[in-house]
Amino acid sequence: MENSPYDYLDRFRLQPQHNRILNLMSDGQWRTAFQIQEALGLATHSTCLSKLRDIKAAGQRLNTWTYERRKVPHQPGLHEYRLVWREPGQIPLFDLAHA
Repeated sequence: MENSPYDYLDRFRLQPQHNRILNLMSDGQWRTAFQIQEALGLATHSTCLSKLRDIKAAGQRLNTWTYERRKVPHQPGLHEYRLVWREPGQIPLFDLAHA
C-alpha cells in the first residue's frame, strides 16, 4: 500500500499540517504536544505527536533541523519539544514527496 493513490493524496492533505507545525516551531521555543495541538487546532494529541515524528524523520534525512525532546520537571510523562535550525533564518517547507 505504500505507493497507493491514497498515499499520494494523503501527502497533499497532510503537508499543510506539517508546514504549520514547522512555522510555529521556527522560533526554537520549547512546547508540549498539547500546546502545539491547541495553537494549531489539531484534532488530537496523537495527531500532533504523529506529525512531530514525521518532522523529526524529515529533519534527519534533510539535515536541516534538529528535533529535541525533554521531560517537563515535576510532570510525570510530559515532554516538551523544539526544533533547532542548522541555518538560522532558513525555514524550509516540509515536502513529503522528498522527505
